[in-house]
Amino acid sequence: MKDLTNFLDPDLVFSHHGKEYVVPPPSKDDGLLLAALSVAGASVMDEAMGRGDGQDPTNKLTPKQRKLVNAAKDRDLGEISLGPAYKQMVKDKLPGRHIDQYAIYAMYYWIMGEQVADALTGAWGEAVGPKDQKPSKSGPSTE
Repeated sequence: MKDLTNFLDPDLVFSHHGKEYVVPPPSKDDGLLLAALSVAGASVMDEAMGRGDGQDPTNKLTPKQRKLVNAAKDRDLGEISLGPAYKQMVKDKLPGRHIDQYAIYAMYYWIMGEQVADALTGAWGEAVGPKDQKPSKSGPSTE
């Protein structure tokens, strides 16, 4: 028997004011959907920054990716990227913007890894920016 557990993606764990939310890796279909959503999102960003070609962002998707995105139009990103933790966050009445931020981070985490997720979301904590960077004094502490 071969055990590959050490090579598999571990669960992603978020801590929100001391409570932990465990996010298992997405299913195969949801992983493919997250990849398609990421491609579409990058295309939207290119258009917004004036670097696009003026076409519908979904035109950059493969036919399979387009089918996945269309089938998931009624699903919240959090439901897809956070799995069972999404329902728990909603039940615990986390603010919608917080759930959305966790969902976006999880999407990038599952598709491109922790370093890219940190960089793309400006993730919380010391993982982002130079080691000598001081916290902002212009707003309340998030610790």
